[in-house]
Amino acid sequence: MSNPVFKCLLAAVAAVMLLASAPAFAADQATLPKKKGTKAVEKSGWKLDLDLLVPSDSMTPVMVGVGAQRRVWKGLDLRLEVADGVRNTVTFIPMFAGGRYEFLKRKEFALFGEGGVELNYGVLNSQSASKLGLGLGGGADYNFSNQFYATGSVRFHTSTLAVYVNNTKYAATSPASILIGLGYRF
Repeated sequence: MSNPVFKCLLAAVAAVMLLASAPAFAADQATLPKKKGTKAVEKSGWKLDLDLLVPSDSMTPVMVGVGAQRRVWKGLDLRLEVADGVRNTVTFIPMFAGGRYEFLKRKEFALFGEGGVELNYGVLNSQSASKLGLGLGGGADYNFSNQFYATGSVRFHTSTLAVYVNNTKYAATSPASILIGLGYRF
């Protein structure tokens, strides 16, 4: 079952990515002058963000999470995420460990691709289940300043976790989700 909120957010993230990448088609990046503040943004170390995860499936709860990432190489960040949400008394705790690579940078925008390992964990009463898979996707960051930024990404999941009660799907994790967050860079 498709989630209409997911479709709207997907369109919004796609529009932001297109707007952010448009200047790259208008001029050669090597000839563009450096903008004030770009260097400070690129050299930042830790980034922490508070996130909202919107699923593509209405059987999946909207989740609140936190993400942390650290710059380890030019454009490459290692990222860890954990989130939590409840649907029909089932608590889901998805975890992600992987990387993000910025392939297009501006002072205000940065486009990135991401990938990593995901662990979906679900709890119903005293029973629990987990499933391991991959998360692949991409998105964009918008820098309000050298410290504060907004992030948005679309991620596809290779494995989903479903809970059945009396042979009926009770709750599940979705095959795709949109992450929207606000963060601080230090």
